[in-house]
Amino acid sequence: MRRAVGEGSRSFDSLHAEFVRHASPLRQEMQAALSMPAFGFTREATERRQAMALAVGEYQHQLGDYNALMLEASRVGLSNLESKLAERSEPGRSLKSFREFYDLWIDAEGYAEIALSDRFQATYGALVNAQMRLRQLVQDEVERSSGELGMPGRTEIDAAHRKIDALRRRIARIEE
Repeated sequence: MRRAVGEGSRSFDSLHAEFVRHASPLRQEMQAALSMPAFGFTREATERRQAMALAVGEYQHQLGDYNALMLEASRVGLSNLESKLAERSEPGRSLKSFREFYDLWIDAEGYAEIALSDRFQATYGALVNAQMRLRQLVQDEVERSSGELGMPGRTEIDAAHRKIDALRRRIARIEE
């Protein structure tokens, strides 16, 4: 792809870097706006939606960091594969089947190198934490909305299942 761009063209990497540079102030302004105190009779609903929007933004940020790390792992893997293929370019050492190529690709994998690093653990942990915060906020909102519509929410259904399970165990003990 890098060779396909013409004179004066910009690479995807430079376009992305330029986008991030311009989007960063906008992201900061959005976070500031979402951190403003709510007031009025819809204050609590506004605060919940602000919290959810901030959680979505944090999740997207962490996902971007994680995707960048996965891209780096892919680049390392491809670089390793190119090296291993170059070693096989000599006569008599060439690959004879797709299975041999696949085995070589697995040996060249860059994921393990990245996945075992402290940086990956911190990045993946931050991503999962952001995802769980967002999931909890969405789950709370669904629970609240379903309650307002008179539908049983997850909490009520879980409680009913616990009661049914306890009754089944009690009946089983009585039958014994």
